[in-house]
Amino acid sequence: MRVLLDTNIVSKMKQGQPVTLPAGELITTSVVLQELFLAQKSDESGFAYALPVVGRHAMSALYFRPHVKLRPISREADKLLLDFNQEHPSRVEFGHLSITQVYKRNLRLLLSQHLHAVGKTKRRLALENYDYLHGIGVSAIPLGVKTAQLGLDLYQDFKQIAQPKKNLRNTLNDLFILAMAVDANASLITDDRLLATFAGQVSPRVLEERGEVYVSTPREPVARRRSTGNKGYKNTQWRAKVL
Repeated sequence: MRVLLDTNIVSKMKQGQPVTLPAGELITTSVVLQELFLAQKSDESGFAYALPVVGRHAMSALYFRPHVKLRPISREADKLLLDFNQEHPSRVEFGHLSITQVYKRNLRLLLSQHLHAVGKTKRRLALENYDYLHGIGVSAIPLGVKTAQLGLDLYQDFKQIAQPKKNLRNTLNDLFILAMAVDANASLITDDRLLATFAGQVSPRVLEERGEVYVSTPREPVARRRSTGNKGYKNTQWRAKVL
C-alpha cells in the first residue's frame, strides 16, 4: 500500500512531532514538493520559480545559472492550463513534472540554483525540506492533466459540504492532492479532518483518527476512474489541459 503524505504532515514530522504512519511505501505529490520547496507564492499571484523538464541541458545546473535570475520560471517548464469557464481567471500550473523529476533524480544543485529566486533564508528552508524528504525515503508523483481534471471536478462536490478557502489555490492544492491519492489508490495522511472525511465520499475509504492526524485508507483496490462523466462526479465546465 502506498502512503501519501500531505504538506502539513511532512512539516510535523520534520519538526519531530509524533506521527504514526501505516506501513507502506511513502510518497508525496508535486503539489507538496512545490509548497515545501517554495515554488508557489503564498498568494494568488502564481509561482516564484519553475524548473525545466529534465533533459540533456538540465543535467548540468551550471548551464542554467546565468539565466535563473532573469527567468526564474523556465521556458522549458511543463505547463497545465486550468480553465474555470469565466468563473475565475484561467491560470497556468508550472513545473509539476519537472519538480518531480528533479526530486526523484536527486538533482539538488539544479533546484538550488533556481531557489536563488526566493532569497537566501527561504532557499535554506527549501533545501532543508528537500534533504529531509530524501532522508526518510519519500518518493513523489506529479500532477498531470488527468488528476488535475479530477481535482477540478471534485471542487464542485467539495463546495456543497464546505466553504472553499478564500485563496482558491489553497483549496485546489488540497483537492489535487486528494485526486492523486485516489488515482494512486493510496492512503492519504493529513491533519485536515474535513479533507479526510471528504475523501470517503470520493471513493470507498476507512477513516482513522490518530491524535491530530487522519488516515484515509482505501477499503479495497478500486478500478481507476475517468476524471469526468462518472457517477459521483459532476461533469463541470472547468477544464485542465496541457500547454
